[in-house]
Amino acid sequence: MMALFAPVGFLLIASIVVLSSISLQLFYLQLTWIALGVVTVAILYFVDWRSFLNYRWLIWGFYFFTLILLVIVHFEGSLIRGAQSWLVVGPFRVQPVELVKIALIVVYAHYFS
Repeated sequence: MMALFAPVGFLLIASIVVLSSISLQLFYLQLTWIALGVVTVAILYFVDWRSFLNYRWLIWGFYFFTLILLVIVHFEGSLIRGAQSWLVVGPFRVQPVELVKIALIVVYAHYFS
């Protein structure tokens, strides 16, 4: 497992070093998101996610929630960099298609298990 994280860690450190020379504000923002990502991966590493496959209502609820988000994006999405695929929620910008990818993986895992 460590062999997988070594190249990713190297790329993270390299990008942080380059970013620090460009803008300190972006450096701290990126550092915050990296820390949040590392903590999330550490938590999910110790969670037995297979037990969630027993909750059919949760799986399908998340799936239909993401589909509703896609419909909202189609009608109310913000145009950012030429793509109307973003939802702006306060200071955050979200692409619901990324949540749909996770939902589809979980639905397929539930269906084929």
